[in-house]
Amino acid sequence: PVLIFWFVEDKFGTLAGLLAAVVWAVGECSWEYYFWRRVEKLTLISTGLVLFTGGLSWWLDNSIIFKFQPVIMEVLVMAALWWFGRDGVPALWKMALTSRSVPLISELSSEQQEFQKQLMKRMTLHLQWVLALHVVVLSYYALQGTTGEWAFVKGVGFNILLFAWVGVEFLIIRRMAIRR
Repeated sequence: PVLIFWFVEDKFGTLAGLLAAVVWAVGECSWEYYFWRRVEKLTLISTGLVLFTGGLSWWLDNSIIFKFQPVIMEVLVMAALWWFGRDGVPALWKMALTSRSVPLISELSSEQQEFQKQLMKRMTLHLQWVLALHVVVLSYYALQGTTGEWAFVKGVGFNILLFAWVGVEFLIIRRMAIRR
């Protein structure tokens, strides 16, 4: 929806951009349901936010509220990472246990599992910091930048930030593994 909003808004104005983004988001949900016979919760939440912020932006005739949809989504992800890890078991560890990696994890010794948990705990914290940084930068561009700059920071900028984070985490983990 972000790219659709940017392209359409640039050519036809804010209202057309908002309408296109909303139609696109609903289309994504429909497509997901058509092919998988279910819609993921994250897709539903994102689409709901697009509908809410798009409708509010249309009503107020101001696209800034719509531009905060990804900020709200990232804050929700940060909150979920904290909420699901509040018992001391990192959220990323819990996610790994619910995936296909369970047989691999169960083959690890208790010492190796504890090491993995500590890595996941650190990575969860670092991911929250990465998301917080992106929220601050994205908020700035939503308020002060052009729609093109905002879309770049939201899309390409976010991916660059994530790849940099993954690269740094890889180097840290590699260094830790060498020391063990």
